[in-house]
Amino acid sequence: MKCHCKYCLPRFFCQTVNENDFCYYRHSMNINVTNDFGCIERDTAHFVCNTTDANYRTECCSSFFCNSNYQTLNGSIA
Repeated sequence: MKCHCKYCLPRFFCQTVNENDFCYYRHSMNINVTNDFGCIERDTAHFVCNTTDANYRTECCSSFFCNSNYQTLNGSIA
């Protein structure tokens, strides 16, 4: 399950489909780092979404569209 987020300066806001889903910001913005989730495409930093399936796998999200532990309930930004 991917996170549905939007980029709003100066913050990223994330809305998840389920209240138990969380988005995690890809902390390293250094494109020379290769061991932090590996979500790097050219010079663009990507973000990682944590899924809620049995393995709690992560998915790389589109750049600038996912965020850190920000969570919304009932589709509204608190």
